[in-house]
Amino acid sequence: MDERQRLLDEISEYCDLRVRLATIPPSAKWRGMYFNAVSGVLERAGKLGEYQRLMPETYSPLRMYPAGELLEHVAVAGALLRSPQDVHAGMHEVGRDNALYFARRLLGRTMLRLLDEDPYRVLQQGVAGRRQSATYGRWRLERTGERSALMHFEQEYGWIESYMLGAGIGTFESVGVTGSFEVELDGPYDGRHVIRW
Repeated sequence: MDERQRLLDEISEYCDLRVRLATIPPSAKWRGMYFNAVSGVLERAGKLGEYQRLMPETYSPLRMYPAGELLEHVAVAGALLRSPQDVHAGMHEVGRDNALYFARRLLGRTMLRLLDEDPYRVLQQGVAGRRQSATYGRWRLERTGERSALMHFEQEYGWIESYMLGAGIGTFESVGVTGSFEVELDGPYDGRHVIRW
């Protein structure tokens, strides 16, 4: 068994990676830019060499690739950032760093300026971006008050409680808003973030 498979097996002891990989339909795909974003997190953390040794594949930013492959990349990155035992904290870090890094880049700064840094409008943009980036599931935003919202996830194979939570927190940080996020799960692939700012 090679080192990559050994690490994936170890990670699976601390999260449901194997179960998710067996559940995800072949039609579920993500754009390559998300794979490249994971590499960027490891580069900024000084762990890119180790990551590339385990995950040497390259991805075209606009092409679509299997969602299961992205989950493997996110899980390996999380384990390298923290440890296999603390993989959820590492995946949270991956999601948060991705959102912050995107916002600092030219396209992200332009989009956020157009959105006037309004948290609800930024969440709306996130939902619209998700529709363009993945071929499965659904994100749905519900405004619940002047400074609160629910982000609903339906058939989301990425970890709602760690990877997606980190992305939400990083998105708010990128516009200078302190928000509170609570996770409510209806199952492994369905649930919501309760968001207040």
